[in-house]
Amino acid sequence: MRVEQNLGNKKLGIIICADDFGISSQVNNAIIKLLELKKISAVSCLVTGKGWHDGANLLRSFRDEVDIGLHLSYCESSFNKALRLAYLGRLDREKIFSGFKTQLNCFFKELGRFPDFIDGHQHIHQLPIIRLALMDLISIMRVDKIYVRNSSISLNDIFSRKISILKNILIAIPGNSLKRYLSKMHIYTNNDFLGIYDYDVNNNPEEIFETFLKTAKHPNSILMIHPSCGNERDDNKNSCFDNKRKEEMRYFDSDKYKNILEEYGLYLTRFIY
Repeated sequence: MRVEQNLGNKKLGIIICADDFGISSQVNNAIIKLLELKKISAVSCLVTGKGWHDGANLLRSFRDEVDIGLHLSYCESSFNKALRLAYLGRLDREKIFSGFKTQLNCFFKELGRFPDFIDGHQHIHQLPIIRLALMDLISIMRVDKIYVRNSSISLNDIFSRKISILKNILIAIPGNSLKRYLSKMHIYTNNDFLGIYDYDVNNNPEEIFETFLKTAKHPNSILMIHPSCGNERDDNKNSCFDNKRKEEMRYFDSDKYKNILEEYGLYLTRFIY
């Protein structure tokens, strides 16, 4: 699936990454289907999820076709508490590193190799102290090529897309910091992050993703998606996120998605070093 850029013919390769593989069988099944249809080029794995072990058996056959990454989780506290403690400098770097190392070992045990990239659940890897623990993790891997996902977005792109402006600004701030830090550390990272949207409001994922795709303009740009074939809750009550996951799956399983790629001269690619 790795294809050379051909910008002279107005062709642009982008990375479409499905997150949360391993969180549930419903998410796993959706991502595997998109892999079989060659509609995504990267998968990020949540090894702490209840569906990881069974899902890993299905994912192994795609190890050489797409980028498979580690979706780090920090479960010691809620995201808001972790955010506050991170900026107050009150998180335990060694403890976080230990948890990350356990997740890395779990990934390696199931897939037989290190991840192609690393990111974090709720972008947790971008926070102060936590990103230092991430650097500690990368240092013990001693691999020549690995990239770390950042959520850096220019203000111009955020305002021109007009999608969840405040939410995108809030993820762009730590994303910008991480991107600069990774550059200083000579660690590969994506050139652009195409954005996120609010799941708890009445919006149309199809229109949102088409806007993101239409405005892609840099090699190694990443679009993050969260497809699922069903509900995550056991009580069969649909959450807003469940509904949006299913809508995302319907879109990326459709011809509309394929047609948008063709119309705007886009094709799927793995990370290009």
